[in-house]
Amino acid sequence: MNQVLPFLQRQLRYQWVLTILFIFTASFAQAQSDLVDGTIVTLQGETLSVKIKPAQADKLAKGISIYNDTTEEFTKLNTKNISYFKYADSEYFAKTVDGKLVFMEREMDGAAQLYTYTYKVEKGNDRVEVVDYYVEKKEDGKFKLMDKKTFKNDMSEFYSDDQALSEKIKGGYYTYNEKEATVEEYNDWVAQGKPGKTWRKEDGNYTKQNGSETNNDSNNNNNNNSNNGRRFNPEPDNEYDGSKFGIDIPVMANYSLITSDQIVSQVGVKNTSGGFGYSGGIGLRWQLGRAFFWRNGLSVKMKRFHSTYMATDDASNLLSVDEYGNLHQLGWYSSLHMELGNFIFGAGFDLAFGSIYRADYSIKNSSGQVIYTGEADPQSIIAQDTATGNNKFNAQFDISLTLGYKIRLANGAFNIKPVFQYTLPLVSMFDIQVSGLGPPSFFNRTGVYGSTINLGIIFDIGFPKKPKPKSLLED
Repeated sequence: MNQVLPFLQRQLRYQWVLTILFIFTASFAQAQSDLVDGTIVTLQGETLSVKIKPAQADKLAKGISIYNDTTEEFTKLNTKNISYFKYADSEYFAKTVDGKLVFMEREMDGAAQLYTYTYKVEKGNDRVEVVDYYVEKKEDGKFKLMDKKTFKNDMSEFYSDDQALSEKIKGGYYTYNEKEATVEEYNDWVAQGKPGKTWRKEDGNYTKQNGSETNNDSNNNNNNNSNNGRRFNPEPDNEYDGSKFGIDIPVMANYSLITSDQIVSQVGVKNTSGGFGYSGGIGLRWQLGRAFFWRNGLSVKMKRFHSTYMATDDASNLLSVDEYGNLHQLGWYSSLHMELGNFIFGAGFDLAFGSIYRADYSIKNSSGQVIYTGEADPQSIIAQDTATGNNKFNAQFDISLTLGYKIRLANGAFNIKPVFQYTLPLVSMFDIQVSGLGPPSFFNRTGVYGSTINLGIIFDIGFPKKPKPKSLLED
């Protein structure tokens, strides 16, 4: 027994050694499999074939790690060691930004070259990736940041030797979102021998398919080889639908959901829904971001209720009253919508600052005989001020929740949005005085509330986009 224990202990130690050796070998093999073939150019101009370890774009801007077969170790190289590296289809060149050398990826080659510089910045508690675009001319070495805020002035000056392109940028025909197209057009212009006026407005440009496709294709083919086979697509047309601003017209049918405090029912006043009504309006729609829209405008809607209660006439005779009330409200609506694809989620408020009341009555005496029927009577018996005899309806403030779907027509210039909307009242339509309880208060509320279920369509009519200015080079 004493001899068996040492033997087992040695066996366990060997197993641990083998396990560690296996893990190390597997890790080394995995690291080897992650390597890719690449090329570097040293500061002395020597070109070497190496194994490069891929990394994220912002890290590649600082340098690379290469594997040394002799030492079986990784070596980090940066702008102090190399001026260029390449792997797969990506090429990186050392360029100066704010006085320091970094690596930029070349996106387009030719007489004008486009580079991207990727880095991260602090934003709150997070680090976010930023990509800057730079353009360089081979002929004179001009190197310029393409800044969105100063694109028109900077780039019209940068391409000043190509008068047609410079005028397009200055006139707003090309914007920052079409920066790649400016590089393609300049390279085509150089490839054609720098001719004079070669562009007509009807020819369109490289990112808008509104001109001669045959002409555009033939121009673009001149530069295919110099662009490393890269073709840049335009910015998506659905950055906004129709325009940043639009006319907003909601048209809906609603159904009132009437609730009241329990104490109101206990004193013999029963309030229920009076049926279907309407809700509509007209306003403006603003696009705040890619998926956020703000709707504001005037609204008209109706809340309907049916109340049954007991009343007395001037001779103190007991009467039973059926009151069918239609409360027409004029106000303001404001809502923030988030549109994810074609699906709409929204929330906002409806504020009514004026109302018109119409009621239909059926009044019976104690014998059950109808003694009065009236239509479109402006007076509400149950919601009147006992002192003045005037109606006492409260200004309404409702929270609205919206679900819907967007149907895009005419490339988004006209949208139809079927929606379901629910409004939650924060203020009662009117309050009922209950004898002995004092005025309504936060702790003793005797209000009648009207929430609504709305079903309908929002018509979104986009304002036409501002037409592009006519080119000074137009034939």
